[in-house]
Amino acid sequence: MSTPSISRELSPSSSPGAKEPAQVMELDSPSGPNPPLSPSRWSQIREIIKEPAAEFVGTAILVFFGNGVLCQALLSRNTNVTSMAYGDFLSVNFGFAVGLALGAWVTTGFSQGHINPAVTIAMATFRPKAFPWRKVPAYVFAQLMGGLCGAGIVYANYIHAIDLFEGGRGVRTVPGTAGLFATYAVGGLRVAFTAVVVQLSERMTGWFL
Repeated sequence: MSTPSISRELSPSSSPGAKEPAQVMELDSPSGPNPPLSPSRWSQIREIIKEPAAEFVGTAILVFFGNGVLCQALLSRNTNVTSMAYGDFLSVNFGFAVGLALGAWVTTGFSQGHINPAVTIAMATFRPKAFPWRKVPAYVFAQLMGGLCGAGIVYANYIHAIDLFEGGRGVRTVPGTAGLFATYAVGGLRVAFTAVVVQLSERMTGWFL
């Protein structure tokens, strides 16, 4: 059985009494240099789920802050919930702005920080080289799940106030609270249109820009 050979190279001026240390210490394996290590299974999985996981967290943060402030502003208007209102239309806008800023800040280092399916589809449509269509399903699924998670946390926090607002547990009538957790196509289309205009403005200069 052969053993690895050890070779030491000293500088020409070195001597037994010299203070200079050895310059090179090499260990040669009989089978040659060691091949590069292949990435582990976990590192491969982490690389695949990194971007969708970031979109999940960012969307959850956006919905948590935005819908949380919306619930506070609307539910506090009912005297059965509280004696005075906490929040208004301006605070709702600030809540969504803070949620959007924090969500984008958290996700940008790991994904492209879309945190909205409309932005994801717009980017894949008008910038397929920078964001290919193969990433769209994972991004959209993660964003939907993140939105549901953020809304679930808000609902769990305000469930008692929602019951008081509607007149009791299990009562669903007017005024309703479904609008606190529902969105409509108009808002998403507005975001998509804005993303399209911003992307096109980098390619051409139209008469309306």
